Amino acid sequence: MLKAVGDDADQAATELLKTITPAEIESWTHSGPLDWANESFAIAEQAQTNYCIRQGASCDRPSGKVMIDAAYVLANTPDHPGAIAEGRR
Repeated sequence: MLKAVGDDADQAATELLKTITPAEIESWTHSGPLDWANESFAIAEQAQTNYCIRQGASCDRPSGKVMIDAAYVLANTPDHPGAIAEGRR
């Protein structure tokens, strides 16, 4: 995470909040925890996150740790800056 946002989490959060539009906030208020959980799980299942190894219908945890390096950040960078706050690409 340090490589993705730097060593100042407060500054990273401040910069992220600046990118969120009122329209995005409005759209997020129309979903609930089940929607957020399903969206998060769908992200975790994506191959580029390396969080899940598909074995048929099963999503198995990989051995070892997920390395958050420049390649990971590039593969998982949201399409727009506010998307990470919303939890989607």
